[in-house]
Amino acid sequence: MKSKLKISIVTQLDPIYMISFFDEFFALTNLKDLNFELEIFDMPNFNESKLKLLKRLIGFYGFRDFLKLLLIYMKEIFFNFRLKKFKYNLKKRKIKLHKINSVNGVEFLKLIQKSNPNFVISISAPEIFKDKILSVPDMKFINVHCANLPAYKGMMPNFWQKINNEIYSAITIHEISTKVDCGNIIYQKKIDLIQSDSLHETIIKGKKLGAITLLEFLFHEKINPSVLVHDNSYFSFPRKKDVIRFKRSKKRFF
Repeated sequence: MKSKLKISIVTQLDPIYMISFFDEFFALTNLKDLNFELEIFDMPNFNESKLKLLKRLIGFYGFRDFLKLLLIYMKEIFFNFRLKKFKYNLKKRKIKLHKINSVNGVEFLKLIQKSNPNFVISISAPEIFKDKILSVPDMKFINVHCANLPAYKGMMPNFWQKINNEIYSAITIHEISTKVDCGNIIYQKKIDLIQSDSLHETIIKGKKLGAITLLEFLFHEKINPSVLVHDNSYFSFPRKKDVIRFKRSKKRFF
């Protein structure tokens, strides 16, 4: 009998962008009935204090756009509750959520040695993995980068793509090395950059497509992007019973 895949995800959770990744990750997991063990490691944003993070964000966005981001943040916290739903899903699925300060510390090393995952996956992790952690045997350390490599290494690649008027990008999965985004590329999926989208919308779509691409890579037998339905079919305007079936399957109109 084939052993169950074990996955450890290292990230920095937030109620806007990374929560969008996990929304799609769990939705596709349910749809395809994927079976694996998962634990998540949450790190501080940019691995810095909240005051420094606040100064960084205002400096980047400017005060007006920072207020827009703050309103989006408050809406997610007080109306959408996606972060609470995410934590509920963790409890329901018995997924461990660890708070860590560093991927290079003793605590993280002991935790992954104990769980012994097949893959340690970095998704927006705010720290460079050092040789000591990367040398742990029998684990593959990979990163999900929401841009095409080697062209767009580093931070905020969608920002730089917008400036450069790119119309195509990619989700890249590569081995982690001690140099940022320089590991061997092991899977890459080309995507469109929608020109009318804001940077905010582009980042959210990138996170969702990153979730799909990661699951394609991990479960290529069940999720194969090259397999399309080619049946000669015609569909009429949906009837009420079709709409009921649509909604019962937890699909949404809006």
